[in-house]
Amino acid sequence: VTVVRAQERAPAHRAHPPPAPLLGQAVGAPVLQVRRTALTFGDRPVEHRISIIDTAHHDYVNQLARASGSPPEPST
Repeated sequence: VTVVRAQERAPAHRAHPPPAPLLGQAVGAPVLQVRRTALTFGDRPVEHRISIIDTAHHDYVNQLARASGSPPEPST
């Protein structure tokens, strides 16, 4: 499956069960919630992901690049 683009939203939230204990966080601790939808040709979704990040110990970095020689995104 070829991903031609992705949309991500990363709002701040407070940790809630069940993820809080898995992250070693107290319920209500600040976290970053990243929602990603990856799309293939024709804007068909091929991935939906929700990540919860403990920002006290980790950064969220997203670097997107098209590989050299890859075809351009088709026009609609």
